[in-house]
Amino acid sequence: MMLGLKLLLFLVIMVLIAIFTSQNSAPITINFFTYEFPDVSVAVIIFGSVLVGFIGGLIPASIRIVFLKHRLQRLEDYYELKERANYNRKPPSDILK
Repeated sequence: MMLGLKLLLFLVIMVLIAIFTSQNSAPITINFFTYEFPDVSVAVIIFGSVLVGFIGGLIPASIRIVFLKHRLQRLEDYYELKERANYNRKPPSDILK
């Protein structure tokens, strides 16, 4: 349910960005330090900014996912070893009475 809601929100934001970009497609000149980029469309700038933001959020999230998968695997291994150790152990004598 939550995944569907997030996907819907993502799609709505992308549509709004597409509408905004199409309505603001006039060419402008960009000055970056000593460089000058004449007649660059605002749509290209907006698309590039969204792309950089998306990648900037994707990289830390991916690192976190890999870390959590590794941690989960370590915990699963730990509990599997613990379960095997308890399986081979004889029950205490007071339980058998």
